[in-house]
Amino acid sequence: MIGSIETTGPPRLLRMDVRAGLITGALFSFNGSFIRRAARRSSKPGMSRIEHLAAMTILGVDPGTNVTGYGIVRKNGTAPSHVASGVIRPAKTAGMARRLWEVHAGLEAVIREHGPTVMVVESLFHKQNPQSLMKLSQVRGVILLVGEAHGLDIYEYAPMEIKTGITGYGRADKDQMVYMMSRILDLPNLKSADEADALAMAVYHCHRCSFNRMIS
Repeated sequence: MIGSIETTGPPRLLRMDVRAGLITGALFSFNGSFIRRAARRSSKPGMSRIEHLAAMTILGVDPGTNVTGYGIVRKNGTAPSHVASGVIRPAKTAGMARRLWEVHAGLEAVIREHGPTVMVVESLFHKQNPQSLMKLSQVRGVILLVGEAHGLDIYEYAPMEIKTGITGYGRADKDQMVYMMSRILDLPNLKSADEADALAMAVYHCHRCSFNRMIS
C-alpha cells in the first residue's frame, strides 16, 4: 500500500495566498541563536542579501515516522502569507525503509511544486525514547538530504525556541500551536498539529529574518 500526501490548499496546484492575520501577543523571542545555517544562496542571480531577506518562500518540515508535516509561507516584507501545507503520511503497514522513501518522494513533490528557497527543521529533542529518537533521526536525515539536494538554505531551531516565539510560552501544547497558526495565517480550518508545527517553523524563521534585517 502506498502512503499519501494530504494538503491544505486548492486541488493539485496548491498555491494560495491568504491574507496574513495580525500577529498579536509575544510572538517571538529573539534570544535564541541559529543552530545551523547553510551557505547563503540568493533565490535569483544577482539578488542582494537585503532583497533575499525581503522576499522568500520558506518551507517548514515537522519530521515524523508516521506523519511528516510541511508548511510553506511566502515572506513579502514583514508579513507571512500561506502558500500550502499538509502532511505526508506513509502507509501504516510499510517498513522503515519504505516510510523513508515515501517521505523523500512526498517532499520532493512539494519542493518541485512550490520552489521554496529556505527549509526550516526542528533540532532533535534529546529526552525522547532512544528507539524513537533513532527513527526520527533517520527521517530528519532524509529531509535534510532533500533540502540540500535542491540547494535550499537549511536552518534548525530548538522546539522550545519556536514555541516561545510563536506563543510566548516554550511548553505550549499542540492545540495552542494550531490555534496560533490558524489566527496568524487566517486558516480557520487548520486541524492538524503536524501541519501547524511545520507552519510555525516557517513563520518563526520569517519573522526572525525580518528582525535581523531591521537591526542589520
